[in-house]
Amino acid sequence: MDAQRGNKGLLLGGWIALAAVVLLGSGCAVVPTAEPAPEITANQPNNLGMAVAVPPELLRQPSAPTRYVVQRGDTLWDISSHFLANPWLWPEIWLVNPQIANPHLIYPGDIISLQWINGKPVLRLERGDGVQRLKPLVRTTPLPQPVPALPMAAIKSFIEHARFIDEDAAKAAPYILAPADGHLMAAKGMDVFARRLPDGADANWQVMRAGQHYYDPETGELLGREGIVVGAATLLRDGDPARLTIDESLREARRGDLLFPLDDDDYVPELLLQPVAEDVDARVVAGFDVITRIGQYQIVTLNRGRDSGLELGATFEGFAPDEEIRDTVAEKPESVWLPGEYRGLAVVFRVDERVAHALVMNARQAMRVGDYLRSPLLSTQ
Repeated sequence: MDAQRGNKGLLLGGWIALAAVVLLGSGCAVVPTAEPAPEITANQPNNLGMAVAVPPELLRQPSAPTRYVVQRGDTLWDISSHFLANPWLWPEIWLVNPQIANPHLIYPGDIISLQWINGKPVLRLERGDGVQRLKPLVRTTPLPQPVPALPMAAIKSFIEHARFIDEDAAKAAPYILAPADGHLMAAKGMDVFARRLPDGADANWQVMRAGQHYYDPETGELLGREGIVVGAATLLRDGDPARLTIDESLREARRGDLLFPLDDDDYVPELLLQPVAEDVDARVVAGFDVITRIGQYQIVTLNRGRDSGLELGATFEGFAPDEEIRDTVAEKPESVWLPGEYRGLAVVFRVDERVAHALVMNARQAMRVGDYLRSPLLSTQ
């Protein structure tokens, strides 16, 4: 099973980590406060050095406020939308204040202000008042969490319920032979028999069901399969068949379900919001938990992965395929191609070797299998 994360990469070096980062710990929590703010000068760069040449009029939202106080429940995408016509261009005008600790992490109560340098908009961060001092051993409070890049609830639902399975791995994986005691299916607390478990196998296993095949719509090549998380099981007895008990159950396990070593892929990923490179395009292979229409905050599977240079946070624009129609009104009937309609944006949050999964954002129309995806930079030129 292929569940891996994107490498640091090729795209627009120096993008900031607009992270959904988990800060561990408890006890005395101190939110960094701003030192006296330095004066902004014309020679003070943003953290990217304006790596993408985008006209200022395409950066700024016409109704952008001059300052915004970050609210609990905000995402970086939401905040970006207040200021920018294209939220994925957030890093392009982010001005790093060197006197603020961790200026790339944004917390509720922080103040973001819009300013101008040489006719170009920049965004600047001021820490809100957030100092908490607690008496030790009396009570604890969790450290404040930075604002996530995207709505995590939609992403976590996918991560908890689905995986990508390499076809060769699926063919070689251990599998459930049958539930114990003559049952047709097994829920939590019931036992199952399994085959192909290696000698000295780990105790903890993830139960998966092989779902739909993923085919590349351009080449017809089999890319792999959807993996549906069934639950988790613990090994009770080695052998052929081995015996396991179902510890966790999202759905009932049945004959033919696959077993993979229990992994930690229920993590919330760090995301680097970035437009995908102009020479990288993709097609929609499938939608998660949908029939045909894939809307806002739903998941699409793409026919590009790590082998195509994709990274976490890569942002695509989606378009319907061009459509050929017959003009029967003209004096001489002929075929006419209608350009594909704009669908919306898709942000990659999981990258495997040959496929990636992306969250649909700013949907204008529902996406469908077969839609085309390209770099939004092509629309700003």
